[in-house]
Amino acid sequence: MIDADALYSSNGLSATQKELRTFVLSNFEAFIRLVAPYQMLAHCHIDLCRWIQEHEDENRLLLWPRDHGKSRYSAFYTCWCICRDPATTLIYASATAEKAEEQLRFIKQILDSKVVHKYFPELIHPEEGKREAWNKTFIIIDHPKRAEEGVVDSTVMTAGKDKTITGKHCKHLLLDDMVVPENNTEIGRKEVNAWVAQAASIMSADSSILAVGTRYNPKDAYQIMMDMIYYESTEEGEPREEIPLFTVMMADVEKDGEYLFPRQQRKDGSWFGFNDRILARKRAVYEANNQIVQFFAQYYNDPNDRSTSPISRELFRYYDKQLLEYVAGLWTVDGMPCRLFCAVDMAATSYSTASTGSDYSVVIVGAITEDGTRYLIDVDRFQTDKISRIEQGIENMWRTYQFSALRIEAVSGFKLVATDLADRMVTKGIRVPVDVYVPPNTMSKDARVNGILEPLYQGGAVYHYRGGYAQMLEDELVSINPLHDDLKDSWAMCNDIMKTPLRRKIMTHKNVIQYHPRYGGVAV
Repeated sequence: MIDADALYSSNGLSATQKELRTFVLSNFEAFIRLVAPYQMLAHCHIDLCRWIQEHEDENRLLLWPRDHGKSRYSAFYTCWCICRDPATTLIYASATAEKAEEQLRFIKQILDSKVVHKYFPELIHPEEGKREAWNKTFIIIDHPKRAEEGVVDSTVMTAGKDKTITGKHCKHLLLDDMVVPENNTEIGRKEVNAWVAQAASIMSADSSILAVGTRYNPKDAYQIMMDMIYYESTEEGEPREEIPLFTVMMADVEKDGEYLFPRQQRKDGSWFGFNDRILARKRAVYEANNQIVQFFAQYYNDPNDRSTSPISRELFRYYDKQLLEYVAGLWTVDGMPCRLFCAVDMAATSYSTASTGSDYSVVIVGAITEDGTRYLIDVDRFQTDKISRIEQGIENMWRTYQFSALRIEAVSGFKLVATDLADRMVTKGIRVPVDVYVPPNTMSKDARVNGILEPLYQGGAVYHYRGGYAQMLEDELVSINPLHDDLKDSWAMCNDIMKTPLRRKIMTHKNVIQYHPRYGGVAV
């Protein structure tokens, strides 16, 4: 329990008001109701307040739909932290400096309100001109506790992703909508992810992060946060336990017709929240701008709209893998002769940085029969930073299946590696045609992959085995923006090099002599 009377004077406060002040410093919801009586708190917001408070010492990630008040509650949390500990330091970061400064204006509005001056009088000087720092980019409050503890950093400093914060320190790092449409590109995501990683590095041992935002892409900064883990120390000989670095609170705009923030009216007549009509209007705007995938990302935390995927789950067909046989030097599937092909998608991943968000290398084998039917045969998927591991994966597949041809994709600086791999195959006795494939720049990767696979699946020409990596491949196929696309990409390459086996001519011999029906003799 925070001793409010030790931090602030009680001039003019009744005993009840003093009790209230002590209570709000230990209850986030009550604090909001005191300093912002105009704020509409739905059940979801009350749950949010409790979640933020219960996990106060942890890193927290809030993924809520747009227009649900995430940024406002981040600002309220900032004010609560300051009132509870006037010596605290915070960095409030957004995708742009303008967005962060906009939030700081709201924070200043709360801290400079009559109710805050009444209950927390020593926090800031009543005259703006006599405050230590009170501008649009940072503020320093005037409470004497800062001087007593020798605090140097600003109480609140704003930052956009273009601002360097090296050398700064903070007790709380607020990340408010770091991912926005403007940086939702491959380069933009790398810049945001790098900034977030650098910002996290300045945190002290007892610091915490509160990140709030909306999904835009399977590989955005929020996915990286969800994938981050650390290892809990255990007794010697016991396996280390993986612990998520962030505690996550995630919710969709609605589930089975029940809205996270249902439409409701405030006492002054203003309306807030969602219902079917409001959500339908928002969806219509996204559809009109050909952004339906973004609608599902921002309102359902799903960066993929399965309804627009060119390959749906209904198109998947299955076969029994036991039907694949090798008899007398010939591969068959259910008795039908087939040829096997292999494709390799390479990705370099350091084990020190490997996580579920890192890329994978894939060695995949498929088969095609005389009638053009294709079968997924086997998959080897792994993370590695060693070419020898990729080489071993290819060799293992060759020893098992003796495929007819091999394609190795050569992108992102892998052309020399791919050429070297092709040469190594010969030294290992793997003498098959090797295609070192450089994808064309005339079309996007998605267009190229879908152009190969979509007509095959639409035509019912592809069969999978059940389970294992086949299931992961299917998840990639039905996603517009899968977190990983290595299986999908390698499977497209494998299908692209497939050629049907030559049809065998079957000679039939008859021992019946035919005679000409009119003239007799042997018919020719």
